[in-house]
Amino acid sequence: MKKTLIILLLFASLGAMAQIRDVDTLRFIRGGKAWQLITYGNSDSIKINGIVFHISTAGTETDPVWILDSVDYPKKTYSDNRYEYKIEPGTFVTTDASDNITGNKIFNNGTFILKSATSATTVVSTNASGMPEASCAINFPDGYGTLALTSDISHIQRYSAYSSGSNNVEVLADSTGITAAFTGATEITFSIPAGVKLISAKIRLGTGYSILTCIMGTSDMANTSAINRWMPIVQGWREDTGISLGGLTTRMDPITHTKFTVNGITSTSACQIRLVF
Repeated sequence: MKKTLIILLLFASLGAMAQIRDVDTLRFIRGGKAWQLITYGNSDSIKINGIVFHISTAGTETDPVWILDSVDYPKKTYSDNRYEYKIEPGTFVTTDASDNITGNKIFNNGTFILKSATSATTVVSTNASGMPEASCAINFPDGYGTLALTSDISHIQRYSAYSSGSNNVEVLADSTGITAAFTGATEITFSIPAGVKLISAKIRLGTGYSILTCIMGTSDMANTSAINRWMPIVQGWREDTGISLGGLTTRMDPITHTKFTVNGITSTSACQIRLVF
C-alpha cells in the first residue's frame, strides 16, 4: 500500500514539474488573450487583445484605428510615410517649389534677404533713419524694368566748367563732371564724362574774339560721322548793347565730327555765346 502511494505521489510530482515552463501567452478561461509577445528579430511586436503593435517599422500594423489616423501624425522618419504629418496645401512655403502666398507676410527690419546665383545677398531694409510713424506703401507700375538707385536718377544742374579772367563757361547738365579749357587761342575743348548729358552751355568771351571753335570731346554718345553727331543751336549777344548777334553762323567740321566753329562774333565787345543741344 505504501509502495502504491509513493508511486502515485511520484507520478503526481512529475506531472506537476512538467507543467513548469516559459509561457508567452495568458489565456482567459472563457477564451481570448490578454497579451501575446511575439519575437521575430527585427519585427518584434506585442499583441494586446488581438491588435499587433510593432516595435520597429519592419512589421505591418493591424490596428484599424491606427491605420486610419496615422496620416495625421508627424513623420517619424523620412522613409516611413505612416508618420507623415498631414498639412493642408497652401499653408506652408517650400524651399524648392513655387508657392502662391495669399496672406500678408511681415518681415522685421533687415530680415528680408534675397540671394543671388552666387553667394551675394541683398538685404531689403527700411530707410536709414528708421521706419516713419506712418507705414509707407510702394506701388510698382504696370510694366517691367530695372529699379534705379537714387544715384542713377538724373538731376539737372548748372555749374561752372571753366573760369579765367574775362572768359568763363557755365553748363547745364544732368550731372556734374563736365569741364572746359582753352586749348588754342580761339579754341575751347569740353570734357564730358561717360553717362553725363550736356544740355546747354553759356560761353562768355572777352573782347578780341571774332570766331570760336568748340571741340565737344563727348564720350556719352558716338560722334564718328555727320550721321550720328549732334550740332547745337547757337545764339549770341553783345554785352555792351545786349543786342543779339544777327550775323552769327556755325560751321560743322567735315573731318573731326566733334568740332564746330562759330563765326560772326563781335570782337570789340564782350559777348555771350549760347549752345543748346
